[in-house]
Amino acid sequence: MPVSTVQSLIKKGEILGSLNTKPRSGRPRKVSAKTARRIVRDAQKNPQVTSGEKQAALEQDGVVVARSTIRRYLNKKELHGRVARKKPLLRQCYKKAWLQYVRKHLDAPQLLAHCNLE
Repeated sequence: MPVSTVQSLIKKGEILGSLNTKPRSGRPRKVSAKTARRIVRDAQKNPQVTSGEKQAALEQDGVVVARSTIRRYLNKKELHGRVARKKPLLRQCYKKAWLQYVRKHLDAPQLLAHCNLE
């Protein structure tokens, strides 16, 4: 151990009365790192869940946070509150009509270049 380190420790002990580190200044975080990772993981797993539902799920586990705090952590990870629109499924009548159209135009190779007839 360097002599300067020992000297600084002795000086610190004389001034403060102990060698323990002082508490850091500033407000402590509302959410621990583990809880922040959980918020992000849950949002990636199920993006349709609202921040209010996430808040209720966290409260069941004893973590009390505001919805805005949850949104802030998600925004920091670029998970914004946008949900993709659900694309409607093709109805059977439209599938049949498309298949009839393709069979009618089988002679046109450029039409079938990207189609899968199965």
